[in-house]
Parts: sequence; C-alpha cells; structure tokens
Amino acid sequence: MTAGATGTTVICGLERLGLRVARALIQLGERVIIVAESPQPAMLREARKAGARYVQGRADEIAHLSGTSIEHARCLVLTDNADLGNLHAALTAREVDPQLWIVMRMFNADLAGRAGRLLPNSRVLSASSESAPYFAADALGVATAPTRHVWGRHLLILPVPDAPAADHQE
Repeated sequence: MTAGATGTTVICGLERLGLRVARALIQLGERVIIVAESPQPAMLREARKAGARYVQGRADEIAHLSGTSIEHARCLVLTDNADLGNLHAALTAREVDPQLWIVMRMFNADLAGRAGRLLPNSRVLSASSESAPYFAADALGVATAPTRHVWGRHLLILPVPDAPAADHQE
C-alpha cells in the first residue's frame, strides 16, 4: 500500500499508549485491530467505542492468532511495556511478512538501537529519549516545536493561534 492509503494496522498492547495510538490511527481513516491478552475492561470499551476491533492473545503469538490478518496488515505497532516481548513479536511478524512496517516501543536505548538495525523497515521509539530534548529546551527557556513521524513523513506540530494550551495527560 502506498503512504496515505488506508489499510489495517495491528496494535499489540492495550494500555494508555496503545489506546491513544489506536484513536489517532482511526481518526486518520485506518482500520485498527488490537491484540491484548487481558486488557482492562475500561480500556477495551474505549478502544471498541473508538472503532477498533479486538483479538484476544499475546503479541508473541501474532503469527498464529486468527483474526489479525498480519499477513495483510500495513503496519504492526508494538506498545507493550516489555522490550524483549516487543522484539520477539516483531521477529515473529517478520517471519509472516518480511516487508511489514513495524513501529516498536522500547525503554532500553541500547536494545532499541540494536533492534532498529536488526529490523529494517521499522521504527523503534522511546518516549523518554524522544521527549528529552523538549524537557531540556524547556528547562533552558528555548522555544521548540515538536515533530511527529507519520507514515514516512515528519510533521511539524504547531499550536492553533489564540487557542488555549491543551492539558496533556498520559
């Protein structure tokens, strides 16, 4: 599929980050399938309310779970809180589709760097390393404008003129 075309994204992990990613993708017109073993009922209700489909299972079983269609997915997003579990799920999915675009959350910077080299056509993200420059800039009083990587492009995020600042909560 080409960038900008809608498709299906499979998200492994249903916690605050997974739910936020699902909502954002659905707003962009993407079909979303969420895989989680035993999500909190409130999170699952919110995901379904947003329009996501749910498949019960573990991320490391992604290749064998019926209903995920991982072989036809445009992207796999791994948001679980376990670095090695996310890496294992990515490798398992790559066995099914070697060209699958993978976005993976990792906390360990060294492991994230290695995973990025191991998995071409992927992006490994760490919230702490992504946000560190903004914390440093704010500490020094330097103005910054955040960017986001969306379907292969960096987008500059600018505030709406004369709009009140949004209350951001994780």
